[in-house]
Amino acid sequence: MARITKKEELVLTADAAVALIKNADGKVRFQFRVSALLPIEGEPDKCFEGVTFLSVSKMEAIALVRGMLSPTLEKRGARITLRTDPAPTPRDLAFISIY
Repeated sequence: MARITKKEELVLTADAAVALIKNADGKVRFQFRVSALLPIEGEPDKCFEGVTFLSVSKMEAIALVRGMLSPTLEKRGARITLRTDPAPTPRDLAFISIY
């Protein structure tokens, strides 16, 4: 199992992202970045971007990452961004955020 030891941003193929998630040790928390366009009342051409993170299990993270890119998009160079954030103390959880 791989331990998250540093904060970094990784740009990976779907297979590489799945491998990283599978190899993460048991003290890693997975979260997906979710964004939504929020229309502004009375201003039809404008909106705010709302962003939040959803916590998911390791198996859910693998399933979601596997479905993010079609083979065509991946062939054209599309990649998945993962951000790692180590635990501040050995008793805390590290994070892998999926963008």
